[in-house]
Amino acid sequence: MKIKDSYVSFCFDEACEYIRAKIANGEEPVYEKRVTNMREFYAELGAG
Repeated sequence: MKIKDSYVSFCFDEACEYIRAKIANGEEPVYEKRVTNMREFYAELGAG
């Protein structure tokens, strides 16, 4: 990834390890869905 800042690199590594540990313990990642308008929002809810 070529992260040059050592602190940012450390934090990114820790975040990756946290996610890896959660997956190893049987948890599934939760991905946040982004919408650009209300029509998409309601479609995601199954209401439109």
